[in-house]
Amino acid sequence: MFIALGRCHADGVSHHLWHECSPRLPDALVTLLKMALRNAHQPLTTATLATAAGMHERSLRKYCEDARIPSPQWIIGWARLLMAGHFLDEPGRTIIQVAELLRYPSSCALRNQIRRYSGLSPRQLRVQGTTKGLCGALERAVQRGVDNQSRTAEPAVPLRLVY
Repeated sequence: MFIALGRCHADGVSHHLWHECSPRLPDALVTLLKMALRNAHQPLTTATLATAAGMHERSLRKYCEDARIPSPQWIIGWARLLMAGHFLDEPGRTIIQVAELLRYPSSCALRNQIRRYSGLSPRQLRVQGTTKGLCGALERAVQRGVDNQSRTAEPAVPLRLVY
């Protein structure tokens, strides 16, 4: 029963978060990010995301590559960060509490991830609304990735072994 309640809570939070955020992202990325958000209440691996998507881990990596979207690890990182942002927006929640709730190794690990992914400190993000700020940073990161991919749209030269 507790597992079912936990699952319902996770689905409710991820749905609310997605509705609040409404990021403008490629459809292929939206599908995986939504799956990752549903599982972002705890540490998440690529294998777990692949299972949630109903495919093998290699197939998931290949899907991301073919769809020209970021890697599964990148998607998982953003899903966990968006979930943390949601909880940081709740009045009275500290970064230490959120790190414990989402089972980050430490509050420092969460702070570092926020800074690495968004370029801002948790305090700076809270001023504008953590969820909104992270959604904007996510959209910018995806756009930069799309811009970089369009510049390198030429197929890579296959590698050859030299003896």
